[in-house]
Amino acid sequence: FTGFPGSPVVNGSAWFVGSQYSGVGWWVSDPQRQFALISSKHLLMANHFTIPVGSQVRFLDQTGTVYTATVAELTNVVKGAIATDITVARLTASVPNVAILPYLNLPEHNHYFSSNLQVFGWNGSGGNHPVVGKGVLRYIYNREDYDLDTSLSEFGYVAASGNQDDCFFIGGDSGSPTFAETRNGPALIGIHYGVDYSPENVIDYSYDSFIPSYIPEINTILAAAGDSPMTPVFADPTPLVLTGTITPAPFRQVASGTATFTFENQGATAALNSSVTLTFPSGAAPTTVSASGWVNDVAGPLVWTFHRASLTAAATTDFVASWSSVPVINSLPVTIRHISDASPQQTAEYDLEPAVSYAAWSAGLAQPGTGDDPDGDGAINLVEYGFGSSATSGSTALSPNVIAGTVLSTSGGTATLTFPVRSDSQVRGLSYVLEFSNNLTNWSEPQPSGTIATFSSYSPAVSGFKKRTVTFPANEARKFVRVRVTLDESAPGMAVP
Repeated sequence: FTGFPGSPVVNGSAWFVGSQYSGVGWWVSDPQRQFALISSKHLLMANHFTIPVGSQVRFLDQTGTVYTATVAELTNVVKGAIATDITVARLTASVPNVAILPYLNLPEHNHYFSSNLQVFGWNGSGGNHPVVGKGVLRYIYNREDYDLDTSLSEFGYVAASGNQDDCFFIGGDSGSPTFAETRNGPALIGIHYGVDYSPENVIDYSYDSFIPSYIPEINTILAAAGDSPMTPVFADPTPLVLTGTITPAPFRQVASGTATFTFENQGATAALNSSVTLTFPSGAAPTTVSASGWVNDVAGPLVWTFHRASLTAAATTDFVASWSSVPVINSLPVTIRHISDASPQQTAEYDLEPAVSYAAWSAGLAQPGTGDDPDGDGAINLVEYGFGSSATSGSTALSPNVIAGTVLSTSGGTATLTFPVRSDSQVRGLSYVLEFSNNLTNWSEPQPSGTIATFSSYSPAVSGFKKRTVTFPANEARKFVRVRVTLDESAPGMAVP
């Protein structure tokens, strides 16, 4: 509202549709405090922050007229003989011409996650109605506090990077409402309960009493007063749910790769007018994104939007993003937003984490083949890649104390071979195979009896590498040993603990 509280008028220039919130009233004695109207003569407030019986509450009705109501009775919501932080206030008479606020009804708790929220708060600004902020629901759980046991929903505010209009609770917010955005308009999801401020000023977590958990108990109170039950925002919810992502191996830098995002209609009826938007980071645009049966409205490069008229109950559908050459980055985050007529907008984040590859390592070399030796030092590229040396300088130093190659010594009848291996060898598809010979002509993999192989960290540590130590008896006239580096990026390489 503008002109609040003396002469309130719906603010037509707000980022949300203010006329949809005529069911949000305020306490005449303290207009900062707000309450959600859930039936013709009942509203909700926090049990730890109630107003007295006889208090007056005002609404701006849909004709632009201010209506004043009086609180007649307060009833705490009790579930399973346990008191909650929710109180239902009965008014002396029904409130005319005011939109009764529906609640968000979805089949499972996880369907509520990532709902975009509109959060009413305490502070007024510039003579306007108390502020409205934004949040994203991230978790639902039970918490005991105030000698109560209340099902809570949670959203967070990132202090360092919160966006304009993002919010968190402060003292005085208790009992004000939080709504989920749906295509059917706002849907009540909670009333404010408490806040945890981050001592490191990182993330402030705000908590609402999660109203959908208490609909039967609230409706019992309404029925006892002869009032109608709360109204669900969806007559038959049909949630479209992103069930996960599959990134077929290999998904490697510089190589071609795909990622598949699977959706399921987990409702009992068709999901109508569904829309899905995939957003990729700068420099990591896919070559194509496809989805069978969907209409592509926006075709990249970074944002891809699809829609379809209907997705039948229990049906699954795949969105496949493909890269002709996966970018050379360790993190490839994908943001996915989806919505349908009977599902609130949901947002999910996935990090595809492209694996490192030989092609990325060798990019830019004049001779990039695994068997090439562009710096002419006698070590081919694959050996330099496996041991961590440079393919352009001839250097064999991993650090001032570590050689990027094999070192063999003997003492007391025991031979000791040490060499560096990449810590992520298994991810890279690298293996280090020991081969033995008595004549430098015939090499075999079977190790001499008594051979012991271990891994350890270098001291001081060498980033990305572990030390492989192999000992075997030096009890023959002569024995030769070598390390053969192999690469197969289509299969796991050697596991390095």
